[in-house]
Amino acid sequence: MRPRRERVKFRQFLSEIRTELKRVAWPSRQETTTFTAVTLITAGFVTLYTFVLDLTLKQGVLKLLELR
Repeated sequence: MRPRRERVKFRQFLSEIRTELKRVAWPSRQETTTFTAVTLITAGFVTLYTFVLDLTLKQGVLKLLELR
């Protein structure tokens, strides 16, 4: 078993965490939805850009290898 002093410190730690979390300015549901949509759309564009770039570079390398 842990000494009593350590248990008290742990409980105090949890209490302080709870107090700090009450002070946090959490985003609203609307803000969360908007931020999520922006993140997913941005990830989609980056994925599409990477795919097109990869396809283009692959075709370029294949053309270079055919020249030999």
